[in-house]
Amino acid sequence: MDGIKIYNELARPPKSALREIQAGKLKGKTDINPQWRYKAMTEKFGLVGLGWKYEIQKVWFEQGAGAEKLAFAQIAVFVKDGDVWSEPIVGIGGSKLVQIEKGAAVSNDEGYKMAVTDAFSTALKMLGVAADIYAGAWDGSKYRDMPEPQKPAAKFDFTPKGGETTPAEIKELGEIFKATFPDGSPVFSKEAMKFFSDMRKDFTAREVIDRARAERDKRLKPTATIQKAADLPPAVEAVKEAVQGEIVQEGIF
Repeated sequence: MDGIKIYNELARPPKSALREIQAGKLKGKTDINPQWRYKAMTEKFGLVGLGWKYEIQKVWFEQGAGAEKLAFAQIAVFVKDGDVWSEPIVGIGGSKLVQIEKGAAVSNDEGYKMAVTDAFSTALKMLGVAADIYAGAWDGSKYRDMPEPQKPAAKFDFTPKGGETTPAEIKELGEIFKATFPDGSPVFSKEAMKFFSDMRKDFTAREVIDRARAERDKRLKPTATIQKAADLPPAVEAVKEAVQGEIVQEGIF
């Protein structure tokens, strides 16, 4: 049995099995449909009871804060390798039997069932089930621990001075263009950013970046003398006031 191969194959749930938690301490985190876990195990090891199995070893409750009561469960999962069953893969999970809602104690008749489901998630993640979620690497749309792929630079209808813009230069200019005023409005409009992009015909990428940074600083600190007017291309004056509009992300450069 190739352990790491199985782990990787079980690690990433489909988007359809995920939802964003909307409330509580886990708000913003990703929840996984429990049924997908069981399906993934069945696809990998076979029918439950034949290729994999589990047992509920114990359930219990403990007193929580105030009037709250907490339910806990401990389960063990087993997988079959040929004719041999694995050692128990133990998971402990919890939920609430009694919780406080709007100042009143409310009972939860599914507390133990939810604790068992939670225990399953703990045990199965040892096998790699939904591991990317627990590692914070997958939320249904993209890998979080992978750097965003650089958008290709827009193709110019002219030969840019000094050669093509490097990914690092694209990123640097993109950070400058993301600048906002204290009220949240963008410092550079779409038209202003396009103007700087078009400057590549007559200026190197580094020269454009330096000019864009100086213009950003001048707009953010209008009373400070950041740069002599003679140092700015005349056309920059025409876009100084064009600070409203859609922010363009990296890649126009």
